[in-house]
Amino acid sequence: MAASACSCNSGFSNSYMLLKPEEVKFLDLLRLLFSSNLKKRKFVDCTSAREHNFWHRFFIFLSIIVLKLLRFFAKPLALLGFFLESWLNFISANGGFSGILLNILRFKLIIPDSSSAEYLSMIGHLDSRVRLDESIKAGDVNYFGALCMMASKLVYENEAYVTQTVNHVWKTIKKYAQHKRS
Repeated sequence: MAASACSCNSGFSNSYMLLKPEEVKFLDLLRLLFSSNLKKRKFVDCTSAREHNFWHRFFIFLSIIVLKLLRFFAKPLALLGFFLESWLNFISANGGFSGILLNILRFKLIIPDSSSAEYLSMIGHLDSRVRLDESIKAGDVNYFGALCMMASKLVYENEAYVTQTVNHVWKTIKKYAQHKRS
């Protein structure tokens, strides 16, 4: 029974605990709180067979509850994110709420394409900057740090937006790379 509980490759650490919230039943959670034998629990894979400290077991209990809640709300939150992102792009593509009303009257309502270069993620709507700081030139000590910050924001965008930004907005990067090669 102990061999089936520890089914993972423990080569990554000599002290670990893996929780499997998909295998937890309500009674198992209650038993976890009042029994120090962790090896009996199918949903806990760990190196130590027992956990005598109640508060440690309580934090394991809370962790599993949070993991189960996150799994339960994952799809509704993903759907909410999709609709919110689509709505923000719909508003910005039509020029705001007044633009939507005008475009409805003119029969020119724009439905944004999620693969176009104008389609932004939630991050892009929160921070629309794409230009690199003009005061930091290529070769400066802070240049790659600033570039990494902009790139980490850009990574959430679609492929067309990234291509447009790198090829048309960030021209200085190409110049710097060509300068370094020569």
